[in-house]
Amino acid sequence: MPVWVCRNEDADIGFKIVEDTCFALRELEIEDEKNSNKNKYKAPKGTKARPEAVSYSKAELFTAEVRESYYKAKWEQANPES
Repeated sequence: MPVWVCRNEDADIGFKIVEDTCFALRELEIEDEKNSNKNKYKAPKGTKARPEAVSYSKAELFTAEVRESYYKAKWEQANPES
């Protein structure tokens, strides 16, 4: 996820957690479990949680305009006299 989205303080941008299943990773985790004596809770095999950016107003987040707005705001925060 681009930094101008994941670090953006715009109130219109939020995040939700979604799960994806990778069957290759699933097989690796099954094999790892066979070789381990640990009995702690894990998510289903091959499933990992990841953040996904959402715009509450349904605006497109991965645009040059959003990127430029983010970097301009950060520059202004770092250079308040300018």
